[in-house]
Amino acid sequence: MDLMPPFAIAPPLRQAAEHRIEELEHAKESFKRRYHLKKDHFAQPNVGKRILELLKDIEELDPDLVDKEDGWMLETVKRYIEQAQDDKSISESRLLKIENRVWQKLHKQLNRMEVSCLHANLMKETMNTDGPVDRVTAKFQTGVLDEDFEIVEDEYDEILGQFEHFMSKPTNIDAHVVETYLSSLFTGDGDSQLLQDIRDEMQTHGKELMDRNLEIDEDGLMGAITDLLKNEYIRPEAKETLGSYLQSPIALRELVATLNTKTFRKWNPKDAKTGLPVAVHQSSEGHYCVVVEEDVIDLVFLHCTAIGWASRLDECLSKFMQESGTFLLTPLAESQLNKRSYFLMAPQIPTRPNGTAGNVCHPPIHTAPLPHPRTSGCFLSYPPPPPPPPPPPPPVVGIPERRTKRLPVYHHSYYAALPSRYQSLNVERHDNYEKNFFMSRLPRQQGCISKVRKPEEVQANLTRTLAVELKLREAFDGEMHASAMSFKCLSSTLPHDTILSVLNFLGVPEAFLEFFTRCLDANLRIKSPIQGTDRILKRTCGMSAGHSLEMFFSESVLFFLELAVHQKTKSFLYRVYDHCYFVGSYEQTQAMKHECSRFSEVMGLDLQDNSATGKLSIGFLTVDFKLLGTFTIDYTKVTAYAYRTKKRLDACTSVLDWIRVWNGTVGTYAAHLFGPLTEVFGKSHLEAAKAAYSLINSIIFDGSDLTSHLMKMLKLHVNPSLSQSPVDLEPIIYLPQPYGGLGVKNPFVTLSFANDIHEDPTSKIKEYLAIEEAYYTRAAGYYSLLTPEQKQQHFESIFHNDLSKINSAFGFDSKSYPSPTSIPFLAKDDLVKDRECAPYPPLPFPKGVCYPQPTPVDLYRSLLDEPVQIAYEREKVKQEVRRLSGSGDMKSWSKLSDEDIWVLQMYSEDCFETYGTLEIWWAEGVPVEVYKALRGHVWDDSGDDSSYCYDSDFSV
Repeated sequence: MDLMPPFAIAPPLRQAAEHRIEELEHAKESFKRRYHLKKDHFAQPNVGKRILELLKDIEELDPDLVDKEDGWMLETVKRYIEQAQDDKSISESRLLKIENRVWQKLHKQLNRMEVSCLHANLMKETMNTDGPVDRVTAKFQTGVLDEDFEIVEDEYDEILGQFEHFMSKPTNIDAHVVETYLSSLFTGDGDSQLLQDIRDEMQTHGKELMDRNLEIDEDGLMGAITDLLKNEYIRPEAKETLGSYLQSPIALRELVATLNTKTFRKWNPKDAKTGLPVAVHQSSEGHYCVVVEEDVIDLVFLHCTAIGWASRLDECLSKFMQESGTFLLTPLAESQLNKRSYFLMAPQIPTRPNGTAGNVCHPPIHTAPLPHPRTSGCFLSYPPPPPPPPPPPPPVVGIPERRTKRLPVYHHSYYAALPSRYQSLNVERHDNYEKNFFMSRLPRQQGCISKVRKPEEVQANLTRTLAVELKLREAFDGEMHASAMSFKCLSSTLPHDTILSVLNFLGVPEAFLEFFTRCLDANLRIKSPIQGTDRILKRTCGMSAGHSLEMFFSESVLFFLELAVHQKTKSFLYRVYDHCYFVGSYEQTQAMKHECSRFSEVMGLDLQDNSATGKLSIGFLTVDFKLLGTFTIDYTKVTAYAYRTKKRLDACTSVLDWIRVWNGTVGTYAAHLFGPLTEVFGKSHLEAAKAAYSLINSIIFDGSDLTSHLMKMLKLHVNPSLSQSPVDLEPIIYLPQPYGGLGVKNPFVTLSFANDIHEDPTSKIKEYLAIEEAYYTRAAGYYSLLTPEQKQQHFESIFHNDLSKINSAFGFDSKSYPSPTSIPFLAKDDLVKDRECAPYPPLPFPKGVCYPQPTPVDLYRSLLDEPVQIAYEREKVKQEVRRLSGSGDMKSWSKLSDEDIWVLQMYSEDCFETYGTLEIWWAEGVPVEVYKALRGHVWDDSGDDSSYCYDSDFSV
């Protein structure tokens, strides 16, 4: 997804920026006159005196220049020149070299000014062009249809016709049936109280809002406007108005006052009588959808309201997931625990024929137990965790460093401190789901602001998680089963009665149910440019695509689907908006499909099975279950994406807009479309991704390349002194924007980091299975070495002569106490069937001999890992980054992305040689804030493009 589209610069701010640019040009010319045209420096025949006069001018005219950088070494040079007046051993050639070095530093400063002027020229080009518009709406409003325009008149009416059909279709939602179905999901221990807690929280939130209204402040309003500016479904005119509020503190304060006077009890849409206008919008993915055009005040008011409710809902549901019995992991049965304890937790094992106990690396396993996380009070006995390992040695100089981009996984603090061999794979899976997927569209409150997980990141994480789960099912079960379901046009088809029934069940107070009813029932006005007439539409279903209220409503409803599926399957439904994915056994998959069908029937939704053909698609990836879960890239989709992107790039009217679109589409590696570069996909996937990007580049550039294309675009804007060769412009093109570059991204940089991926994606799984096989063999061997007395002693310590426990553990139906020597070692299948819900206890082994322990958690994490191999980090570059850190938007070394580190190191020598520093522009001379706004950044230069909408779900 792109960065935030740039908004129009208000006239006063534009004028201030233009004045700043004029001052930049004046400063550059003045600098050139001061030094390059100052002949009296060269009139002095004595080299030493020439240098001193030059240094004096620099100190008087440009003190900031020497104060910021110690590379000038003024005091050292002065002292050396003074010494030269008496010391004849200092040659004139040495002094000429020093003089030349000072002039080079001045030339480097001039080069930085020239780079700033380049950025200023690009700013002027962007400010002199109209901002981006919705091409679909604009062309139908003007009646001008180009030959390359994808939609024709009949299709436009067809889209509106389908929209009208969906939004006004009669529904047969029975509120009593909905409530009965939802109530059936809260029958577990303690769930009724947790449900009441949710209702109490929602009641409290609604009452507070009714009593005090919105009560938004300027910071909250700025955040809300930023959210709306990132939303591609908001019409350009509304974005221009919203952007103007950000540029005027007075206007912002007045808008705050206006919003705080609006009451929820009396609110109605501004155009309630005539109907809210609708428009056809083409998303960045090429889909068409119908959006409702609200008044700007209503737009902000409803957005703030929805985000407040969604944040509160997220808090309630997160607490429910952590405390509900529904999401507690199923513990091992006591009989299975006792059986494992008997066979695998033997104390010291004899290692000599005489039967005497030998030395072992671990103490006897009769220590205080550790609780198994998220189980109903069951315990497993383990030896105490060892102390943390010593820190790794520093990397060897000259050897490339191998890093890992690891999927962030949440752990409770106690278990996070435990080594992975003491953790359960199901706990790891649970935490992965909770952190990255559970209700991922809901904003999460962080301090005074709300953050939401980017849908692209959610889908990228989902892709790798699905791949890992499929590979594990194939390895552990010998077969894989998965399903992909979706709801057709969810934003347009979700019945209003369903929404209100669910909100009522969650405890939203009656007064707010009335408010939400007014939001949902607002009339719409559809105007066909072909027929030229207006139609007033009364809605019974849906909300506008991308609307924050639609996000709140749909997530409130779909939470119960995730809850229902987990209850029936004890596995997780992974969801990206209205697309649902599931991996499990055959029985689990069938249960998931049945529960989705039941949910859809009760809620009045149109469910689609997207994996009925035996294939599962996500992004550009397709997995065929008949081919043992092999992921392949769909090059048909890639080609269509390339041509669609080419049209978007060709439509750009400025260099900065072109770079913004490029970085948001092709420039940044699209992990959500191609899949992350993880071990689970293997080297073949990496090569396929490289081939896909080569195809995209060949389509977009018609045989040229990115650097040549940008050189041509910059030709009219750059001073010839900076572009003697294409190499001279590359640092300007690719360096991060805070350092003075244009920040152009290149996906092949990210792809090159992954060259360390294993050839065989199953190699880690094979290695794990071999370790597991060896573990079983050693466990059986140790058991066979136990003397009858040791077996009897251990048997009694576990079962305490309780015959019912013995029969339950070993499947006996005996009325007499069995002899332990008659019990054979457990079968391997009986051992490995619990590998995902309980870690393997460590086995004792002779002193000085260590065997790897099968650790499913480590296998899971390693398959999710993204190995990153970058060039050796130069200390000179790191020191320069540290020096510049905190100035402007330049970050510390640890906060730079791997891509930025690579670029800074790649072009560091060019930067030092031409500009004397990594900061290749003179930022003081550029209206940086306006520049960032024109590039699509507001406040946060990291380009955080969080959005509350995902893909258009009303596609044709």
